[in-house]
Amino acid sequence: MNHSISRIPVLALAAALGACASKAAVLDGRSAASQVEAHVIDVREGDERLVLNVTALAPDSAQNTQIDAFGRLYRSIGHGPLIIKAPNTSAAAKGFAAQVRAQLVEGGVTFAALGVGDYEGSEADPVIVSFTRYIATPPECRPVSSYDLAARPNNNAYEGFGCSDRVNLAAMIADPADLLEPRAGDATGRDSARREVIFDKFRRGEPSHAIRSTSEEVGVQELGSN
Repeated sequence: MNHSISRIPVLALAAALGACASKAAVLDGRSAASQVEAHVIDVREGDERLVLNVTALAPDSAQNTQIDAFGRLYRSIGHGPLIIKAPNTSAAAKGFAAQVRAQLVEGGVTFAALGVGDYEGSEADPVIVSFTRYIATPPECRPVSSYDLAARPNNNAYEGFGCSDRVNLAAMIADPADLLEPRAGDATGRDSARREVIFDKFRRGEPSHAIRSTSEEVGVQELGSN
């Protein structure tokens, strides 16, 4: 039996799929890879604040918990100094602010990162702790059902292609400042130069771990029962 007739549609379909795959999808005249430009995540500076009412010489247990959490948040996503401000007319508030500063340092915030100031206020005004962070606002996406996905004769991407991906990224990223520029190696506590060496070895198929010397010896001591 001759199967050549049945093979023609299959070959034609494979050729058509290959042609589709070889064409870069286009979005408004640009490559679909430019979805970063087409669906922009708006990253702006914001102000993170902790307001502490001065009711005693030092923070109470609930305020201690807030201060510890605020210090961890600063170390995670904070940029610039961590500022502690007290009303300029209140000696009690200034002493309270000094206790807050000591607790933040004990929690892992460096002295160099802390700034102390004051503002015009009265005895009843709070101590304010603040730092700068970045906030990501995702693009607005039209529902996929609003597009005619069948009307793509040139294999062009529809206008909303990649939009939901950018929305998910804006929601998941820990620090939106990373969308503006990469972190320095010392900022993450990692050696960026060493990272490049490991990646290069991985690409060449070489072991990325440290090579052990043949002269290394390990001794095992057996412990008898008492």
